[in-house]
This record gives sequence, structure tokens and C-alpha cells, in this order.
Amino acid sequence: MQAIIKEADYFMKQNWEKNIAILIICQAISLFGSYVVQFAIMWYVILETKSGSYTTIYIICGFLPTFLLSPFAGVWVDRFDRKRLVILADGLVAICIAFLAFLFITGYVSIWLVFAAAGIKAMGTAVQMPCVGAIIPDLVPQEKLIRINGINMTMMSIIALFSPMASGALLGITSIGFIFLVNVITAFIAIIILIFFFKLPPKAKAEENDEKKYLAELKQGFSYIRSQKYLQNLKGNAASQGRQRLLPHCGNPGY
Repeated sequence: MQAIIKEADYFMKQNWEKNIAILIICQAISLFGSYVVQFAIMWYVILETKSGSYTTIYIICGFLPTFLLSPFAGVWVDRFDRKRLVILADGLVAICIAFLAFLFITGYVSIWLVFAAAGIKAMGTAVQMPCVGAIIPDLVPQEKLIRINGINMTMMSIIALFSPMASGALLGITSIGFIFLVNVITAFIAIIILIFFFKLPPKAKAEENDEKKYLAELKQGFSYIRSQKYLQNLKGNAASQGRQRLLPHCGNPGY
């Protein structure tokens, strides 16, 4: 274990700038494709169904899997190899989206497949985002962390700004099936870069494989949330805002 920690410290001091740049670039490439498809799905559902009920279902499919999976993903991030988790999440999402793209392109069009795509992407996000968030502090020296987090957030904001424009433009010239391929291509580009160019030393905890400790850490996380009043208030406010946004659309045949 001491050897792992020493290797991690040495590696961080020698290569952190190169590796954090690679990580942020990979994240930007993957997120751009993901956001383009996410907004394209939203426009597709609204334009094709003109239904508030279907839009509500899309919102639920796009966010509920992330909400349910995030507590487990947080423990996985602490216990397993984070680089592998990012690659696995991106890869599985890309494979599933590629299959759905094939179905759409070959003529099997269904609104429920679109909802399935939203759910699959949400599950990938639940694993990928905490992984990347945990990798950055491991690589970056403490005194540089605020600046790197600022750069990362700026990159994400730029992607969030331009991806809706790109998805709208693509939806105007091609079908949703081909737009799905954007997510597949960007995910595999990011995966290839991570595999061959990004180096991350293993965490000491990642070498452990104790199911009892895993369940104990999961229970500890839930207990901490219950013990913190401000987290309870935050959860209540989020749930209240979600109901206010969703319930007016439920049961409406259209806008």
C-alpha cells in the first residue's frame, strides 16, 4: 500500500499538467457528444409528440436513473479503478446508443426507444461525473486545484452553451438515428485517448475487494445525508421544484 501511495505522489508531481489536460479534453469531447444527443432527444420528443406527458416521461427517464444510481456510483468511485470506470461507463453507453441508432436508421422508430436512450445516458452520467470529479483532486496539487476546477467548469459551460445549437442544427438536416452516432463517435474518441495517453496510478482503496466494507461505506453515506439538515433541505427543495415543473404537464395531451 505504501508503494502505491509513493508511486501516486511521484507520478502526480511529474506528470499532472499533461494528464489533467488530457482528462479535461476527453471529458469535453465525450460531454459534447452526450449533450448534443441529449438536446436532440428533447427536441425530437417535443416536435414529434407535441405532448406534455411524453415530455414528462423523457425528463423522468433522463434524470431518475442518475438520481437512483449516484449513491452506489459514489462508493464505486472510492473502491474501484476510476480510469476503468470512466472507460466502462462511456463504452457501455456508446454500445447501447449505437444499437439504438442502428434500429432507428433501419426503420424501427419508436418513442420508447428514445426514452431508453435517455435512461441509458443518465446511467452513464451517474458513474462518469463523480469519477472525473474524484480524479481531478488526485492529480492536481492542492494550490492549483481551484484554477483547474475553474478551467474544467468553464469548459463544461461552453459545451452546455453550444451543444443545443449543434443539436438543433443537426436535427434540421438529418434524422435522430444519425444524431445518435455523434455520441458514439465522441465517446470512442475519448476512450481511445484515455486508454493510450492518460495515466492514473491505482488508489490503495481500489486494490481492496471487501463486500462488507462496500456495504458499510454505502450505509455510512446514507447515514451522513440523513444527519445533515442542510442536505435534507436541499433534497426537499429539489423535489419540490421538480414536482412544480413536472406535474403541470402530466395528463396534458399537448402544449
